[in-house]
Amino acid sequence: ARLLDRKHSINGWASTLLFVFSVVSVFMYIENKELQQKAEISLGNIKKYEKDAKHGLETIQALPRNPKQKLTKEAKQGVEKYGTKLQKLMLVARQQKDYKKAIALWQDIITIADYEDDKKSLVGGYFNLGYSYNELKEYQKAINAYKKVIKIEPGDYEAHNNMGDAYLKLKEYQEAIGAYKEVIKFTSGAPVFIYRKLVDIKPDDREVIFADSNQFIGIGIADYAADDTFKTYYNMGIAYRKLKKYQKAIDAYQKAIDIKSDYYMAYNNMGVVYNILEKDQKAIDAFEKAIKIKPDFYKAKRNLNSTLKQSKEQ
Repeated sequence: ARLLDRKHSINGWASTLLFVFSVVSVFMYIENKELQQKAEISLGNIKKYEKDAKHGLETIQALPRNPKQKLTKEAKQGVEKYGTKLQKLMLVARQQKDYKKAIALWQDIITIADYEDDKKSLVGGYFNLGYSYNELKEYQKAINAYKKVIKIEPGDYEAHNNMGDAYLKLKEYQEAIGAYKEVIKFTSGAPVFIYRKLVDIKPDDREVIFADSNQFIGIGIADYAADDTFKTYYNMGIAYRKLKKYQKAIDAYQKAIDIKSDYYMAYNNMGVVYNILEKDQKAIDAFEKAIKIKPDFYKAKRNLNSTLKQSKEQ
């Protein structure tokens, strides 16, 4: 009987232990399941943050430096959400329409970027400072700012080009030509047909040009987005004409036309130079081409009539 009681007692304890173990196991399972779910959620959040951070970095890097380039809504939101304090300050400066206030902001940005040894922001700061000075017609100060850009990045052809335009405004024609030659040196590696396409389509669509050609994979679209090389040649032509280097002026205008075939301003200016050289028929041909492209081009019509009259009197 005692053995039977002991057996029942053991069985009772075993059942109790088994029940307790089962309950603990259930709770442990539930707890582990909750931990697993939390871990999965955390992992998902990490991946989301990584994705957001990557997207934010790409957005900020795509922020155009040149004020002439359109600031997209995505770029603006990217900087506002993911940007550093300096990048956010640059965004504020980019949106400032009062150029005197913009200059003060860009000078602050330059000071901070220089202290932090942030070369990219430093270049952007000087470039925009030059642009702001140019808008205020303070051309020498603009030139000084662009020189700072070039000192850091000698191959920055946009800075060379803008500096050339400022020299042209100051009637320092030889210096302007020197700056334009630097533009051509740094952009001559790209085929002419690329430039033809770039000047004929909207900036937002320019990436399409490169999408189908492995030859241009890796080339920054932003580097070409504001490219106005045909205008560089055109302005060079103006500088040569002012220096009375007429054949070089004609050659420069022709280069502009080679890139942008419907550039009626270049045809008109070429006609003016032919007029100076007393090559009336070539002048007439150039003016007529300008008018064919732009029928309401009053200046070319006036020049054509004057040349026809002059030719008849001879």
